[in-house]
Amino acid sequence: MLAKDFYAARKGRDALKITWNEGPNANLSTAVVRKSLEAGLSQKGAVIKTAGNVSATVPNGKALSAQYFLPYLAHSTMEPVNCSADVSNGKCRIIGPIQFQQGGQAAAAAGVKPEDVTIETTFLGGGFGRKLELDFIRQAAEISKAAGMPVKMLWTKEDDIQHDFYRPTSIHKVDGVLGANAQLSTMKAKMVSQSVTTRAFPGFVKDGFDPFMVEGSNNLTYDIPNLEITNVITDTCVRVGYWRSVSNALNAFAIESFVDEAATAASKDPVAFRLASLSKHPRAKNVLETAVKKSGYTAGSKRFGVAQMKCYDMCSACVIELDTTAPETRVKKITFVSDCGITVHPDQARAQLTGGVIYGLSAVLNNAITIENGRVQQTNFNNYPSLRQNQVPVIDVHLIPSQEKPGGLGEVGVPLVAPALANAIAAATGKRIRELPVKV
Repeated sequence: MLAKDFYAARKGRDALKITWNEGPNANLSTAVVRKSLEAGLSQKGAVIKTAGNVSATVPNGKALSAQYFLPYLAHSTMEPVNCSADVSNGKCRIIGPIQFQQGGQAAAAAGVKPEDVTIETTFLGGGFGRKLELDFIRQAAEISKAAGMPVKMLWTKEDDIQHDFYRPTSIHKVDGVLGANAQLSTMKAKMVSQSVTTRAFPGFVKDGFDPFMVEGSNNLTYDIPNLEITNVITDTCVRVGYWRSVSNALNAFAIESFVDEAATAASKDPVAFRLASLSKHPRAKNVLETAVKKSGYTAGSKRFGVAQMKCYDMCSACVIELDTTAPETRVKKITFVSDCGITVHPDQARAQLTGGVIYGLSAVLNNAITIENGRVQQTNFNNYPSLRQNQVPVIDVHLIPSQEKPGGLGEVGVPLVAPALANAIAAATGKRIRELPVKV
């Protein structure tokens, strides 16, 4: 719908009466998707990482098992998808919030040679991976070409949320055995999910191995003698994309929740339990110890939850403190500590981590994309909310002085929030959260 302004175009589009071809996925639902993921747990999959012998008998061992589920998530950018395009005289000019310029140059071609496409990148208005995609760029270029004039294309928020490339849903089965020393002697972790890379960059996926699906699982910092990490790729018939922190958020929730459950089964403090397995990883150990100290954590307290991981070449730890005196349990404070190597601009580093923590907390507390009759049920911020400023707890970010190589920052604050919160809730209430989102 072409018009002089957005509101006229919206009014015209709303007047259209369209009969859609429902296609082969007319009956797709969240329940159907979940069933397909559960079926994937019985498949062999691609073995990502191994150590020792996970089939070996552990003398006087205590077996543990848990299953975790994470939903689809939208990128939920504040600024919806938009793009301006001018295709004329054998040239194409694109102006928009674009995260992947090389791909955008090729996608926008619209009959123009890629070298004759000019990309001008604006502020993203929030990207988080959504504006890596190329659909809106090609759409604007094709409209300009058909109209024979420059155009500015703007999606509604409803279009944006209901036609996103979603963070994949996933299911995780984790099994372990506590040895005589009350530490994990064996751990087997299997993740079943859709592969973004199979769609976006299929050449990088070999024999079921997606290098982006293993983030947060193939770089464990814990010393577990017998280990097996497996991924199973399952197509769920929903288009998926890279979401802020990619698979780190999926794997961290399952693994750090399971480690906490193992600590409980061993009757150990969760911090002491983790530290006992980090002797070979001094950076991770130091980060966790610092986070514990800065947060005011005390062993045996019923209001703290902890989590730690290596993510984008950084070691980070998160401690969440709950306000257990309120009528409903709520997050009081989040302490986040990172060793991100050499830090050129510490203020920007802390700002990135703070933003990541808020983004992660918003998703953990509020967000899930659900599907019924082939349609996404969520439409706007009313039923897919982001945290408001007055809902954000105290966030205390610390950087470890380091001469290591710099690591990534923009995504690192996101993954640890979910397991740290689930672990805090378990400590406070005895209720173990194995599915997201959490409502507190």
